[in-house]
Amino acid sequence: MKRLLASLALVLAAQGVVWADAMPLTVGSTTQSSWTMTVFNDSGGELVSGQLAVWDTDDTEYDRSGYRYVTTTTTSDDIDTAGVILNASCPDQQLCEMVVKGWALVDIATGLTEDTLISTGATAGRAGDSTAGNNVCYLGVLRENLHQPTTQVCSTGSVHCLAPVEVNIVCVP
Repeated sequence: MKRLLASLALVLAAQGVVWADAMPLTVGSTTQSSWTMTVFNDSGGELVSGQLAVWDTDDTEYDRSGYRYVTTTTTSDDIDTAGVILNASCPDQQLCEMVVKGWALVDIATGLTEDTLISTGATAGRAGDSTAGNNVCYLGVLRENLHQPTTQVCSTGSVHCLAPVEVNIVCVP
């Protein structure tokens, strides 16, 4: 009996490690499916839910190290598009969750057309209209141009307009 209890204790102790990266299962008819990844905010400021992030290829050299450091950009269709911040608040130099595939509320620019491709835009952290070309990445498809949860159309005066997007990052070399 002592061996059984000792074995059980070892199994439970080994399960103390939790990985935040997730690919959720559909468990009901109202499950929102979003794949997430834990990243490190290296932007120099706070990131908030809905902001777009790109891999930090300058400071930490993601392209060389593979370290999951993110920042923001003002480059449209940025080739280093990483995902959408999920946390309500992610302070600088802290870990946070990012949606890399699936449904997410995204801070979008005004004047976008629903059911079209969007990508990083000219305002840091905000999605804009995508432009076809080479050496670009697309964030995904804007499903509705409606601020959630108010369902008001995203207008010119909107500071942050969080609209539903099907995140599916695709890069064209």
